[in-house]
Amino acid sequence: MIQYLDLTKLFIRSLKINKHNKKGGKFLFYLLIGILVLFVFLPMITIYTIFVYDTMRKLNDAGVAQAGFEALLFLISIFSFVFGFNVLLNELYFSEDIENILPLPIKPEILVASKFSSCFLVENIILFIFLFLAVLSYVFAVNLPCHYLLLSIIGILFLPMIPMIYCSIVLFFIMNILKKFLKSTDIKKIGYILLSTLILLVFFLLWKISSFDFETYIENFASGDHRFLEVMRFVFPPVYFFVKSINEGSLLQMILSLLINAFYFGIMIILAKRFYYDSVVGIMSKDTDSRKNAHNLIKKFKVKKPVVQYFWKDLKMIFRSPTFLMNCILIVFIWPIFIFLIFKTALPNYTILFMREAIKVEDTTFYFRILLFTIGIPIMVTSFNSLASSAFSREGKNFPFIKYIPLKYGLQWRTKFMISFLLSLIGIVLYVIPFFIMIHFPFWKLLLYLLLIVLCISFVSFIGLIIDSAFPKLIWDDESDSLRENYNTFIAMGYSLLLFSILCGGGYYLFNHDMITISQFIMITFFILVIGNLVLYWISRKKISRNIINQESV
Repeated sequence: MIQYLDLTKLFIRSLKINKHNKKGGKFLFYLLIGILVLFVFLPMITIYTIFVYDTMRKLNDAGVAQAGFEALLFLISIFSFVFGFNVLLNELYFSEDIENILPLPIKPEILVASKFSSCFLVENIILFIFLFLAVLSYVFAVNLPCHYLLLSIIGILFLPMIPMIYCSIVLFFIMNILKKFLKSTDIKKIGYILLSTLILLVFFLLWKISSFDFETYIENFASGDHRFLEVMRFVFPPVYFFVKSINEGSLLQMILSLLINAFYFGIMIILAKRFYYDSVVGIMSKDTDSRKNAHNLIKKFKVKKPVVQYFWKDLKMIFRSPTFLMNCILIVFIWPIFIFLIFKTALPNYTILFMREAIKVEDTTFYFRILLFTIGIPIMVTSFNSLASSAFSREGKNFPFIKYIPLKYGLQWRTKFMISFLLSLIGIVLYVIPFFIMIHFPFWKLLLYLLLIVLCISFVSFIGLIIDSAFPKLIWDDESDSLRENYNTFIAMGYSLLLFSILCGGGYYLFNHDMITISQFIMITFFILVIGNLVLYWISRKKISRNIINQESV
């Protein structure tokens, strides 16, 4: 137990986001955080709380509030599983500390329990907040006693545990199977196989959900069809007892929920004792053939232009790392799945035939909604892929390399900007152009919308690059830490969400209230993006090179 606690504390310290210690920029750093919290995070959680409260109140009037709240918690559990899979994959198998820890006299169950606990506590802080707000909204919506909230806090802290336990167990078996079929235990090969499997799984789920009618499901749910709940109660059993404990104020039900969590945790520990070391040993080993033939590589070197070589250096860093590939590139190519789900649930009538007909009759509402998607998609995709907001952080301890190579700083940051811009642009245009052609979209409008996409991508890329150059996270144990435990990524996402809210949210409100036309909105948006890009480019020219010079070497 002492070893478990000590290791958990150690891993928690390594997973925590490092505070910014640069004296000159500390005020600016906390100012950016403050603006982000005030104008992005607080409005977001306020909207979320109001939405849950309003939904629970309507379900309460229909007499199915408890079942509806249970369904919400199941959806959060599913999200926790999807998010936890990538986190635990990196921490249990791709973390740089693995090769140093394995030779130590630490039992596999202790190591897994410590890494799992640290990830569970550090990575779920925001999820705990959203769970508490969901419970708070539910208690007030159904008029339960306020002291039931105190009882719920205990359960909230353990509610995301079973989804992450499932992630760990699945990883034990997947990694064991992969090691048997791979000729080499090279980490890159394993990462690519896992990435391909994930993409195939996502597309399979997309195919299965293509016939799903959300409105019909809601009607059936209100009439007593709770097949979804029955399945999820089997998959995530603590949720049922957690909801019952809140409704009845029962400490016994809460204890049952905690005991089930403990039982599943015990199963994970038993499986870790049997399978973890077999699945992890050798994963971090290097390819001996490459080392034996290293001297032959020198003969293959060719002299290229410094800018071109620097471009390929950064590009290879991203594509050769499974962590960067999954976190930075994956979203660039799978975003249509999320858009499809949005259309399927919020706009079920928007079939290809319907959209072609809307274009024929020049439906202004349809054109405006497509315009909002055209603006919103590049903003969100470019911010979530974190290519720009981690451009300098990805250098890590090799940051001095960019300070001393014979290449001007201005060319270096422009090259990093172009990588973020081009990859994001390719991933968006790859789907957008065929979609517009398929619905017979007018050619001149297509060119105009593509111009807006270009401006949105460059705007968000500039934001990420400026922030990361000022406060790069250069001290990290493994590549996943440079992305997940990085304030810059969250700050850039926050300001991108603010831009998204202003353009898409503000535009939607003005258009729905007949306060603006499509042409006027396009002109205003174009003006904002052009001026914004010019200002950000000017800031980049003035600040990024200076930030590189002032950054202390690690």
